[in-house]
Amino acid sequence: MGRNNVSDSSLHGDSSTVHGPSKNRSCTDVICLIIFTVFMLGWISIGVYAVIFGDPSRLIHPTNSKGQKCGYDHGLENKSYLVFFDLTKCFHPDVLISGCKTPQVCVEKCPDKTFFAGLPVKNESFDRKDLICDEETDVNVSTDLENLINEGHCARYYLKSESVAYRCLPALPFSDNNEILKGPDGNPILGENGAITVGDLIDGLHSASLLSNIQEVGQRIFQDYRRAWPHILVGLLAGAIISFFFIVLMYCLAAPVIWVSLLAMPVVLGYGIYHSLWRYTSLKDSPEANKTIAEIGFTLHLDVYFQLQQTWLGFAVILMILLLILLLVLIFLRSRIRLAIALIEEGSRAVRDTMSSLTFPVMPFLLQMVAIGFFLVASMSISSLASPEYRVSDIKNCLSPSSGCKEGDLCNPDSFNCSCEEGNPTCIFFGYTGRQELFNIHIMNIFAFLWAICFLSAWGELVLAITFVQWYWSRKKSSLHYPLSYGIWCSIRYHIGTLALGSLLIALLKFIRLALEYLDYQLQKYQQNAVAKAILCCCKCCFYCLEKFLKFMNRNAYVLVAINGYSFCTAIRKTFSLVMRNVVRFAVIDKTTDFLLFLGKLTVVGIVGILSFFVFDKRISFMEDYIPETNYYLTPVFTIVIGTFFIASCFFSVYEMAIDTLFICFLEDCEKNDGSEEKPYAMPKNLMKLLGKKNKAPVQMSSKAL
Repeated sequence: MGRNNVSDSSLHGDSSTVHGPSKNRSCTDVICLIIFTVFMLGWISIGVYAVIFGDPSRLIHPTNSKGQKCGYDHGLENKSYLVFFDLTKCFHPDVLISGCKTPQVCVEKCPDKTFFAGLPVKNESFDRKDLICDEETDVNVSTDLENLINEGHCARYYLKSESVAYRCLPALPFSDNNEILKGPDGNPILGENGAITVGDLIDGLHSASLLSNIQEVGQRIFQDYRRAWPHILVGLLAGAIISFFFIVLMYCLAAPVIWVSLLAMPVVLGYGIYHSLWRYTSLKDSPEANKTIAEIGFTLHLDVYFQLQQTWLGFAVILMILLLILLLVLIFLRSRIRLAIALIEEGSRAVRDTMSSLTFPVMPFLLQMVAIGFFLVASMSISSLASPEYRVSDIKNCLSPSSGCKEGDLCNPDSFNCSCEEGNPTCIFFGYTGRQELFNIHIMNIFAFLWAICFLSAWGELVLAITFVQWYWSRKKSSLHYPLSYGIWCSIRYHIGTLALGSLLIALLKFIRLALEYLDYQLQKYQQNAVAKAILCCCKCCFYCLEKFLKFMNRNAYVLVAINGYSFCTAIRKTFSLVMRNVVRFAVIDKTTDFLLFLGKLTVVGIVGILSFFVFDKRISFMEDYIPETNYYLTPVFTIVIGTFFIASCFFSVYEMAIDTLFICFLEDCEKNDGSEEKPYAMPKNLMKLLGKKNKAPVQMSSKAL
């Protein structure tokens, strides 16, 4: 890490930006560094406090009507599943406000049969052991089963159920929502409002059979992963190796790939024009082809449009316009395209000479995974800081409820005393209080998470920028000593505050966009005004574009920070000025790079995907004995393809940052230096040749003069 002398022998000049990166650096944006440090420490403190004093098991384990956690609390260790006495009461519109107004008890297993005690209860019609009752009720002692059911101590009926997240939900193999549910004796199952239909239960409930199928598929996929994980790792390793070699070969492939693609596009467009005009003339004798698109109107049968002359004429005109634009670009921007290709080639050289930079994205990625894990644990722990809340239920059935006892009122199950002339009000578990009080803490948790993720991403960009800045301004580009280590040290030593400020702006925009998405989601529940919807859509679009623009500016500003050691505001101001002076160059470089990287990712993912498909489909005979049997052979294939895409993205992100850094360095080089002995160009010789520039040879004094 002791890399201060890197700038002395290998970089041009002394401390001036005219000759290379500044060596006289100082800490930048210290105030923002302090704010960031305090905020992160506060986030960590709140998260640790929530983990220590919270109880995430409340959110994981189902809770009965008394607030006890099934399978977790004392006396319920063997009762992990939750049964609802009457699911029809869980699907009212106000369920999120007033809770599910039916008793809920923990059981050892979900019911494996359908049961109905009858209305009224007939003691001799069933075995008492079939009843599902709360923990305090002993059905063998009680003589009045009807009273037990009416008072909510036992379930009048239950259905054969499946476990979904440890909640027993009925399997409903019915096609008609109006079909009446029947008990084992064939008689209808009766509820408080008469016979219970499938529709009474299906509303708000996914079919248990469908959920079971999903669960079964998930289990099979898990089995595939367990059997094929070594082969998946080999496939991902192959993807990493191919990505690496592709970037190394980019120095040789960049120019041919781009020029062939650019020259092939006029050929493709020309053929498209020819085909469109041929179809236009071939349809002139068809009477139906003379109709206009307006006469046809809108239809999902697209073949109808392809039988019209107007369609093909429109295609021909559009393709002609595109061809004209492309030809103008090739004619007037050919020098800038050549510059883009040269920079892409130099980017490949820079990555090759600083090979350790390819492994660096793993570090911020792992740190981001830590931040994500901390955020999730903190979110669950914060949510579990609340206390159990109980509310009065079933008071609507009372003819004359006692004073101070109203539906939805808070209550204490240990001291609850609410009597009615008819009916049986209960004090049931509703949820956990403190959600409103904890709302602000959740907001802070979300924003801190966004800031941390953006900060780590910005740190990765700055480290790579410092690494490639050293390479550009170095006389001996292939013999740099620990450039990546110096980039890490320099960024942490001097520029954490700058990164904090830059990432803060991005985090704010992300937070605003997240709030707009939440607002849009909430408004979808109501009949929305068209004007309000349009305004919200425009706001989301504007903030999206603003975030993209600021990311672009930040990325280039970090390069100026790497060169000159600027503070964030100075770097942003100079970056904006630099971009405005080189708008066309930036556009061409950016789009050319995006196009080439897209082809690179597509090539790498395509090669690995095709190979993995042939391997796991056992189409390669000599490898059949080494490939495990899987339920779905596409499971490892898709996993390898998706993983390879992310691996290739990591490799190519380094390559993209190298190109962006070299481009900013190139512009700084052109504007600050003139090729004289005092201000020599640092750019590679092929770039100087492309621009018609060269460094003047130092003047040597003759022996006579001496």
